[in-house]
Amino acid sequence: MRVMTRIGIALIIFGAGSALLRLIDLQFKILSWAEGAQPYLGIGMAGLGVALIVIDQVNRRAPRPAPVQFAGQQFQQQPQFQPQQYAQQQFPQQQYQPAQQQYQYPAGR
Repeated sequence: MRVMTRIGIALIIFGAGSALLRLIDLQFKILSWAEGAQPYLGIGMAGLGVALIVIDQVNRRAPRPAPVQFAGQQFQQQPQFQPQQYAQQQFPQQQYQPAQQQYQYPAGR
């Protein structure tokens, strides 16, 4: 489920629940600050929740634009980087040898 749908469901539950709970003199603790605005705030929250769910469903079904393709252009893969060839081209007088040994400490340590 997507985030917008989850928020919409939560708003419907709290909005409709707070409007209905007012009829039996109960309220959600999280909405106790809005006791004087009930049931109108509850109805508004539920309506907002329904609107969020509808918007999410419409966006989900909207057609996606096709990826852009350039007519007649072929892209070639570049060759792999060869460090030996690069080093020989840049520094022809030096021999390129990859480091294969690690420094070894003298035996006195």
